[in-house]
Amino acid sequence: MLTRTVCIIILAITFAPLYAKESTKDKHETKCSALKDGHQCHLVKSGNIKLKINSEELDRKKIALKTHQDKIAGDLHLYHSHIYDDHTYKDVIQGEFLLDNHTEHNAHVQYQLLLKDKIGLIAKTVGSIHLPKGAKQPIRCSNIPLSAKEIKNINSYEIRLVTSKL
Repeated sequence: MLTRTVCIIILAITFAPLYAKESTKDKHETKCSALKDGHQCHLVKSGNIKLKINSEELDRKKIALKTHQDKIAGDLHLYHSHIYDDHTYKDVIQGEFLLDNHTEHNAHVQYQLLLKDKIGLIAKTVGSIHLPKGAKQPIRCSNIPLSAKEIKNINSYEIRLVTSKL
């Protein structure tokens, strides 16, 4: 009886971290549909994120993105930075897409980025990208001005992409 109890405890200790790791993975959903003139894909991805002040380019948080049957793929890099505006430094969240377009045509990408804390939405930015064919194309998103306290409280994100043929 004691041996069985010890085995159950050892198994619980072994598999509990694996279960916890599985629950913290990013969640994503991709839906593609054929249109009259081409193809359209919707990607919704969410997960946890912790931004800190970035003094080096290596401190960026990377969010991997894949859509259009992996022919449009890349990363969204987010980081906390300072900008000098109106004779003062302001805290901002800066973002940059680094996208590959391996389709046979130019693409149009609409994005919506939501940054949340434990209570709800802190910031939202939307935009539109013209994506010609090619690899490793850097495209900046708009800066999101927030207080340092608000940036510190951000713990999750949600990104929505809609890609379509031009």
